[in-house]
Amino acid sequence: MICPYDDAVEDRMFMFYNSLSEKDKRRYAAIEVLKLPYGGRSYIHNILNCSYPTIDAGIEDLKRDEIFEFELMLVQPAHLKGM
Repeated sequence: MICPYDDAVEDRMFMFYNSLSEKDKRRYAAIEVLKLPYGGRSYIHNILNCSYPTIDAGIEDLKRDEIFEFELMLVQPAHLKGM
């Protein structure tokens, strides 16, 4: 299993996760998984003590959430906008 974060960071991640609403928990878990290579899903599942369906739902939330699409458009280079 991969372990990119030390114990202190993992503890802070867990505390932060537990301070969030259910919707934000899903999204946070999904974002953390997407930052990691293969094995990241299991790693985050173990750190945050969240279910795999929660992680998967968070990934789906991110895919369909319009705010993330808007933010991606903001960072698009000017010569590519409107394409």
